[in-house]
Amino acid sequence: MATTGDLANLSNDVYNLSGAPTGWTRVDSFTRPTGFFGAVYQNTNGEIFAATRWGQA
Repeated sequence: MATTGDLANLSNDVYNLSGAPTGWTRVDSFTRPTGFFGAVYQNTNGEIFAATRWGQA
């Protein structure tokens, strides 16, 4: 089961354009002209997490 630390790392990782935290794979990502960006991650247990952001930090 994903830990609070995992979720924090994934929420932070969405500010990168590629890659994923250890133990996770970035399955897909998308961007919109409005500046909206999202990424979908999956871990080795099959859990899926979607993270979003508006613009760059």
